[in-house]
Amino acid sequence: MRNWGMYVQKNVWMSPASRHFRGWLVIFLILHGTLFTSFTFSRLVVPAYAENIQYPSFGNDKSHTEIIIYSDYFCPACLILDSQLSNTLRNLENQVKIRFVDVPLHPGSLEFAKVFLYTWFESGNNLERAMRVRDILFREAKMRMSHRKVMRILNVQGIPYKQDEETANIIFRQINNPLMKMDKIHATPTMVIVKGNKRQSYTGTVEILKAIEELTAHP
Repeated sequence: MRNWGMYVQKNVWMSPASRHFRGWLVIFLILHGTLFTSFTFSRLVVPAYAENIQYPSFGNDKSHTEIIIYSDYFCPACLILDSQLSNTLRNLENQVKIRFVDVPLHPGSLEFAKVFLYTWFESGNNLERAMRVRDILFREAKMRMSHRKVMRILNVQGIPYKQDEETANIIFRQINNPLMKMDKIHATPTMVIVKGNKRQSYTGTVEILKAIEELTAHP
């Protein structure tokens, strides 16, 4: 386009009709390029296949309170917190919405997070099954097992899963990553309690357990 503009400037001697025609031609090319770019990038930002993608959510979908647990299966503090939160989350299941967002901070974390999603594809929003799978993932991460070994363990224990890496990647790109950015997650474990438009973050085992205790008393 820059070369085309230089050509027009050099040919100022052309007739008024020619200048008028070339002017309209330049405008047409600019508009055509703008529309094409807009259409192309809008398709890239919101892929059609991602519009109906759901995400793991447990508990009471109608509740105005949501608990989001950000953790990493290879994080020792997350392991401790998960074991201490299990019963509390089960008791809150009918009162609040619960979401687990895996933060892949350590090598191997992303593959473990995908395994959790594979089990969710089959089990749906079953909190008891999710807690059982998380317990296995934390335990095997502590033993430095591979995600393939974990999947063999799931088979032995009769826990169904559907290995769909493409959909798992979409969930991370379209849902988990934006959530982590929104809540400014830089460390695990972190818990965010959402009430309406208010989001309150708590980081570290002590702070999270204190916040969940208060929420249990006043859900």
